[in-house]
Amino acid sequence: MAAAHQISLRYLHRIFQQQSTTPMAFIRRQRLDRCRRDLANPALSQLTIHAIATRWGYPQPDRFSRAFRTATGMSPSEYRVAMRGAPGAVVVVAGRHAGPGASAARRPR
Repeated sequence: MAAAHQISLRYLHRIFQQQSTTPMAFIRRQRLDRCRRDLANPALSQLTIHAIATRWGYPQPDRFSRAFRTATGMSPSEYRVAMRGAPGAVVVVAGRHAGPGASAARRPR
């Protein structure tokens, strides 16, 4: 990241520290957000959970399941089933709004 933006590694960490996070935590959250989005997407329902996890950098199913459950409070399969509910269903996951068509990063108001 630092090299891509032509900044020092120390400065990169300082930027993230101002946001009370680390570069790795940011990347991990982005990957999990993309997994959540794909699990909720009806057009991707033919993909297995493992295929989605692998697509976003989680080739080991057990590590993905643990990371997902820690972040959301439910397993990937439970999340997928919950998102298959009524059209426009809204699920609050670990204090985050995660309904279809909404950014999983938005907080409820």
